[in-house]
Amino acid sequence: MKFLKLLIVIFLFGFFTNASFADCFYLAGRDYKIDPDLLRAIAWVESKYNPNAIGKNNNNSIDIGLMQINSQHINYLKSLGITPYQLRNDACMNIYTGAYFLALAFNKWGVTW
Repeated sequence: MKFLKLLIVIFLFGFFTNASFADCFYLAGRDYKIDPDLLRAIAWVESKYNPNAIGKNNNNSIDIGLMQINSQHINYLKSLGITPYQLRNDACMNIYTGAYFLALAFNKWGVTW
């Protein structure tokens, strides 16, 4: 049954994402040495693959885009040349940013879950 659900998710992913969008998961995964399926799963849980998703948190921060990048990182990202506008309007930038922060976490704490 779980296998059938996984096949359905993969099938739906193919229909509801364009090719370049899907390529971003592969490329970010390759560049940060993270399984692209893990990045896809995170994007699904965080935003249901909605590149325009905005999440509002109790601490007044917001989460932006597919990977729900938290606004607490905005100043740091600006120092790297990444703007909130890019996070909202460039799905690949959002995916790469999410992969970057996940890679940092894996390097610091390991792949523990």
